[in-house]
Amino acid sequence: MGTYTYTRSYGKMLPEYTIVIPTFGEKGLVLLKNMLPVLSYSCHLPHEIIVVDDGSTEEVVRELDLLCKMHSALLLHDDENRGFARACNAGILHSNGNSVILCNNDIIPIGDTFDQLSDDVKLYGVGLVGCKLIYPDNRIQHAGVYYQSPTSGSGHGWFDHLRRFQPRNDFIASRMEFRLCTGALLAINGELIKMVGPLDERFQMACEDIDLNMRCLEAGMMVIYDGHIEAYHLEGVTRGNTHEEKDKHPEWVQKEQDGLDLFFDKWAGVSFSMFAVQYHD
Repeated sequence: MGTYTYTRSYGKMLPEYTIVIPTFGEKGLVLLKNMLPVLSYSCHLPHEIIVVDDGSTEEVVRELDLLCKMHSALLLHDDENRGFARACNAGILHSNGNSVILCNNDIIPIGDTFDQLSDDVKLYGVGLVGCKLIYPDNRIQHAGVYYQSPTSGSGHGWFDHLRRFQPRNDFIASRMEFRLCTGALLAINGELIKMVGPLDERFQMACEDIDLNMRCLEAGMMVIYDGHIEAYHLEGVTRGNTHEEKDKHPEWVQKEQDGLDLFFDKWAGVSFSMFAVQYHD
């Protein structure tokens, strides 16, 4: 897991859920300065917040420490950048909630987003719950994940978000269904973690969430998407959206491709046609 140092500053009441927020660098710090104050009035059930810093500079960590203390959050810090999956697992390891909600640092809740995710896990007894994610312009960023088969007839295909760029009130995106869901905002039943373990750290930056979806199904637990629960997702603020921005970090692009290759190697023999697009505009 790496060597993590931490400070704890929340109360003694056991939480219903734990929010785990991986972060890195100055951009992550800026996002958290906007995010943590919002959580303070959007989360009403007993909860805890764990921020996991993935190898930022000492200066950033000092500011993070003050910020987390101000908002009663636990800060974990690793001296090295070890990837999204390992950062999430560090938070999961230190969590006390009945469920764990993985949350990117560029997520902004809409209403009581986290309470609703926790309630779904408890009410339906499922392994994983995802929700509708929305761009700042109110178009859909995520309404579940689907499998795209290779267009050339060779290769292993890839995964993308269902209903991307459709209007926020899109009918298909506004209901509850069995669908694969992104790890950008994903509620995990604590019982599932006991059954299958945390994220597979070999993936580092891609497909660790879809792998967890598959392991959940393999264990006989359900994955649901609840389109009645919403949050804003400022996708790409940290890593960039354009090819020019992504080209500045070729090592990240390579890690994403490595993760995709590893996923299809790990799940070789599985037919992903059941997760293909079934809806048309």
